[in-house]
Amino acid sequence: MPDPDTRAPTRRRPWSAVPAPLRALLVAVAAIALAWSLVTPAFMGPDEPAHFGYVQTLAEDAALPGTDDDAEGFSNEFRLGAGLSGMGNAAQQPGIRMEWNASVQEEWKRRSSRPPENRRDDGGGPGNSAASNPPLYYLTAVPAYLVGEATGIFTRVGLVRSVSIAWLLVAVVGAWLLAGELLGRDRRAQTATAGVVGLLPMSQFIAGTVSPDTAVFAAWAFTLWLGVRLLRHGPSVRGVLWLTLALGVACVLKAASYALVPAVGLLILLVLWRARRRDADPIDGRAVVRLLGVAAAGLIGTLGAWLVVSRIAGVSAVGQASAVTGGEGGSLTGLLSYLWQFYLPMLPGMSPAPGQPALPVYDTMFTTGWGAFAWMEVRYPGWTYVLLLVGCLGVVAVAARVAWERRSAISWPVLGYFALIVVGLLAGMHITEFNMGGYGFIQGRYLLPLAPLAGLILAVAIGRLPVATRTPALATVLGALVVLNAWAMGLMTERFYA
Repeated sequence: MPDPDTRAPTRRRPWSAVPAPLRALLVAVAAIALAWSLVTPAFMGPDEPAHFGYVQTLAEDAALPGTDDDAEGFSNEFRLGAGLSGMGNAAQQPGIRMEWNASVQEEWKRRSSRPPENRRDDGGGPGNSAASNPPLYYLTAVPAYLVGEATGIFTRVGLVRSVSIAWLLVAVVGAWLLAGELLGRDRRAQTATAGVVGLLPMSQFIAGTVSPDTAVFAAWAFTLWLGVRLLRHGPSVRGVLWLTLALGVACVLKAASYALVPAVGLLILLVLWRARRRDADPIDGRAVVRLLGVAAAGLIGTLGAWLVVSRIAGVSAVGQASAVTGGEGGSLTGLLSYLWQFYLPMLPGMSPAPGQPALPVYDTMFTTGWGAFAWMEVRYPGWTYVLLLVGCLGVVAVAARVAWERRSAISWPVLGYFALIVVGLLAGMHITEFNMGGYGFIQGRYLLPLAPLAGLILAVAIGRLPVATRTPALATVLGALVVLNAWAMGLMTERFYA
């Protein structure tokens, strides 16, 4: 009789437990984002100087920017590097190149190695536009900054950019889980949803810079997934806690995430109400109170902690969100007129909104959401956006037909949850822009936290195709996104290096 096998069971490594399509997608997303971080010159991402200055102030001074009235907004080291590189002159000026002269590089090496021009701890004063942002993303970037403590500023910019890439990978995982919760373990649908999040050219470009935006993408993707999960499986201590933690993290990453609060709050109340009303095993009042307490704990441990810290530090906890209720503003009639003109042609008798282009929803939300690189001056040819619009409308039309055919199976609470999130984000953006005096605030990249929903629409549309064509169709779409990334990097190379 053979001896029994006494070998210990082989443990699967975490990476091998990840589904193969997700592994491949994560590798592709990371590789392309790394290429973006190398192609994009330092400080040529949206507000990148301000975001890097925030990280530097945290790392060098252990303080929030904007809290030292006697300091400069940016360090001597930053001002030297930005000045010699020509960053200030080249930003938003397509005809001006950055400085790549070898003699200038030698001058930078010489001057950046001696005081006072190499000081890194004399920033943090007024003048950093990112100072109103919550600190969580910047705190996660501090270790990467410190790894390069012995290197020059441009090397540290590259190291901090890697944190943005890591956050984008987390967003891809969140989108994958969201699709799995809604559409089952359909690897094709999950790849479509997560692929949109990870491979959109603007998402990739931002991941190659110092920016809290990719962290926001991740927090929103997980908030979407955890909310849907709570709706589908009912209330639980862990479910409520994880959802409110995700919400709190999102709010401590960027004030725009306050747009999630109404949707998440109503979702939790709906889930508890349904659990109280169900015929089989309804929860009692004490369980409801306990779950509400858990929800409060999740927010207190994240957003509450930031509110306390900001109060002690003397900085605004809501930052840009204050523009929703402040600013110049105007009448309700003016707001409605502005909204109409943003999405539809102006009616007779309407006063033109200040500075608004002919088709704002197309010129701002759509074109800049698909591709407005560097400081928004590097773009695809105009016909590219027209083709992208036609393709997007086609995908939406197919998905809408599927939704109509299967309307009896639609989960209306889930759809309502998504709708509240979309409306909350759009409302915050529009009211902010209106209160700031008119057109000029909204950019398409502000819609990228909704990319998981766009990915779900693509997944549903592909699922409507004949089985034999679904995989080729998905490969075509994801391949087109890769091509758009490569093309955009070529445009960036021409803009800055040719």
